[in-house]
Amino acid sequence: PEFEVWMALERERLRNLMLTLLERLWQCHERTGDSAKALGYARRHVEIEPWNEAGQRDLIRLLALNGQTAAALTQFEACRHLLKKDLGLMPQQETLALVERIRAGDLEPAESATSPAIAVPGQMASEHRLLTLLCCEFDIPDIDDPDDIADALIAPQQQAVDIITAYSGHIIQSRRNGILACFGFPLARENAARQAVRAALNIRNDLAASVGVHSGMVISQGDEPDILGTTTAFTAHLAANAAPATILISEVTERLISGYFECRQVEDGLQRLGMAKPLAAFKVVAESGAATRLESAACLTPLVGRNSELRQLRSFWRSARQGRGQAVLIRGDAGIGKSRLLHALRSQLKGAAVVRELRCFPEFEQSPLHPVLSLFEDLCGFASGDTETGKLAKLSAYLQKHHTGQAVEALELLRPLWHLPVEPSAPESPQHRKQRLISVLVELLQGLAVPHPLLLILEDAHWCDPSTLEWLEVHANRRSAPILTLLTARPEFRLEPDYARIVDLKPLSAGEVSELVQHFAGDLSEEMVRGIVSRADGIPLFAEEMARASQTLGGHRAPLTLQELLTARLDSAREAKPTACLAAALGREFDVDLLRRVAPLAPAAFDKAIAILQNTGLLQAGQANTLAFWHALIQEAAYLSQPKKTRQAAHRRIAEVLQAHFGEMADARAETLARHLTEGGETLAAVGFWLEAGRNAVLQSANQEAAAHFKAGLSLLEQLPDDEHRAGPELQLQAALGGVMIAIKGYGSEDARKHFTRAAYLGRHAGDEAELFPVVYGLWLGGQSDYVTVAPLDLAEKLAQIAKRSADPVHAIAAHYAYGNNLFWLARHREARGHLETVLSSFP
Repeated sequence: PEFEVWMALERERLRNLMLTLLERLWQCHERTGDSAKALGYARRHVEIEPWNEAGQRDLIRLLALNGQTAAALTQFEACRHLLKKDLGLMPQQETLALVERIRAGDLEPAESATSPAIAVPGQMASEHRLLTLLCCEFDIPDIDDPDDIADALIAPQQQAVDIITAYSGHIIQSRRNGILACFGFPLARENAARQAVRAALNIRNDLAASVGVHSGMVISQGDEPDILGTTTAFTAHLAANAAPATILISEVTERLISGYFECRQVEDGLQRLGMAKPLAAFKVVAESGAATRLESAACLTPLVGRNSELRQLRSFWRSARQGRGQAVLIRGDAGIGKSRLLHALRSQLKGAAVVRELRCFPEFEQSPLHPVLSLFEDLCGFASGDTETGKLAKLSAYLQKHHTGQAVEALELLRPLWHLPVEPSAPESPQHRKQRLISVLVELLQGLAVPHPLLLILEDAHWCDPSTLEWLEVHANRRSAPILTLLTARPEFRLEPDYARIVDLKPLSAGEVSELVQHFAGDLSEEMVRGIVSRADGIPLFAEEMARASQTLGGHRAPLTLQELLTARLDSAREAKPTACLAAALGREFDVDLLRRVAPLAPAAFDKAIAILQNTGLLQAGQANTLAFWHALIQEAAYLSQPKKTRQAAHRRIAEVLQAHFGEMADARAETLARHLTEGGETLAAVGFWLEAGRNAVLQSANQEAAAHFKAGLSLLEQLPDDEHRAGPELQLQAALGGVMIAIKGYGSEDARKHFTRAAYLGRHAGDEAELFPVVYGLWLGGQSDYVTVAPLDLAEKLAQIAKRSADPVHAIAAHYAYGNNLFWLARHREARGHLETVLSSFP
């Protein structure tokens, strides 16, 4: 199943790349005046993605420009029928206007002069991102009049829009009898897929609609995602195949929401448009009740490497239960184990404390007192279907029973928070009323600790609204109640004023991550465990998810279950995100001055972008004048979010800057320049620098690194045609690699012999025999290590001939040494002695 999910996403990614290339090809041919060739590529584009109206529109225009007006109008009718049948859409106004101009004969070739967007490094013209799409369809009323049908659908459509918006969804289109929306756009959210399914449940329950939900990689351009593709088509297909009041989700979405919802697999799957094999689909039954990743997990991995922090929390608890209230802020990166640590503490305190948990969400950052209200809704027993009168009765009853002394004032102040009927009262300034409200809420909270000590947990304080933080400050400064208040937050979060003790969670050590991985997936090989440890950077969640993915896919990329988290972290940088993506092309750690030269920003704008990236925790200061991404997976996510042509442009720009302004760095680290030229598509130039990098490594006896550099150059050469331009560089690389293989594996290395033999073949027509000397010498060394044959003596004679013609003293010494060695083993000791004495005489 993991492989099927990966394969579906990979197919979509490659499909998007191909569509981008076809679009660029037809635009290039059109600009050069070859509209016939442009038409061919536009046809191919539409064949692959017939639901892309922009592509259809270009094909219609090109047909008309080629004098095929009838064919253009026929294509328009086919497009209109397809959009209506498969997506329930009408053609866009732009398409209709184009057709009118074609019919009127007003279409001019000048319209086609739109040049493809050239990606400028540092500008996010387009990006790849994981989105969750929701499509809902309503039953069309049994009414004949189209106007009456449209009127009947207005109310359910508006209600659906309100539900989707409440769950942070982004409305894309109001369809014929439904709505298309996406989640995780324009800003990514860590729970986008869960929010989409929650919205779907509300739509199903309130409107009895058919709903489809699917998650996939989409190219977003500007302010809107490119939704006219297979991801949208499959989402609509799910909705079309769902019965009324039913939610169907794809396998990809099911992986993202696993544990949070009860789902049942559809037995025969669904036939996906354009694919022979049905894909798995799931029916959503209900929410499971799990509020966190820990609650949704089938089983928890053991707590590793947090014993000292757990002892600290136990110490704070002992102080709190004696009446000295404590407030503690637990800080750490996403996935580092803050919630897992609290889960362990709760398990140890089971029965000794009353636990109340508050949770903050990004969608409620500006909703005053949202976590506090959720707490009291739970205490009062509010239900989703309660009327205002019912809520008021429950709130009044709770206050009278548990907080008799404050009941009257509390009821007066709390009523407006739930929009309950308010009784007339004396005029009061808003600020004074808020102070009284916060004071009462603190008293109500502290009253919860009267029968038993209270453990109050507030998760994800970095998303906390200002009013709740104000309430927490007042509560924390009243230390008379037996309450331990624990807050969790990301490293960038700061309390002002600082009223809490700080426990900073550091990344786990390599040994601890290895222990965690082996607990979770003990059947992984040592090599895979080492790979996970090196990429996880001490973050337990990343290690666990990569271990889960490695069991089926090998774990070469960040697992799908981490994509939402990583993209959300990147989106937190807002306007500085393009700079982060450009920096990702430089690597995990990079020189600030190099990035400054590469980035197309004014000095002040660049400094501002770097400050934002550091303040959001995406970048951390390194040694000297360097910065580093806080985690390898963040750097990978920033890099892969860019289309291939954008990444290539960035690498070419970096290579240019390195050569022009950082000559010493380019000379000392030729492999860095080679990597950027390789990724930038400059194949031949990259080969030369891989050769130089390998030679530099040989001088430092770094033979394994040298072999890797030479092999990188050879693999690049395979992309070039087998001609004279390729033969010279390959000869040098094969010869150099053969020498390194001898150093690594010994004189008898079969690998060395293979590389030297290939080099000798390439050099059979070489104009400069001196270039062949190390090749022949390598072959001679390989023959010597086996047994004495005629071949090594022949090779020694060849060495002597080359040395004589090249007049190189180093060649002469090596040739005499080879001759002497062979003659000695052939028992021709007098001749051997003469050659070896010549070698000795060459040294002072």
